[in-house]
Amino acid sequence: MGHEQHEQAMGSALSARAAVYVRISDDPGGTERGVDRQEADCRAYAAAHGWEVMVVFRKNDTSAFKQRTTTLPSDERMSG
Repeated sequence: MGHEQHEQAMGSALSARAAVYVRISDDPGGTERGVDRQEADCRAYAAAHGWEVMVVFRKNDTSAFKQRTTTLPSDERMSG
């Protein structure tokens, strides 16, 4: 049996699996509608390709850059 025939015979045993990562930077209301839409889109894409979604990683209201304030020993505050 050749490689191609073997893959066809094993088709159901060799299902593709996927992980989904959804993220939105700003969600001041905490509604999570943005990440919900992203997850639905990703799940639809996976289903269309015959992939099984194994895990979903969600990061809601997570900025890539958050400004932090530091207090110096002199009690002066600096943003940066």
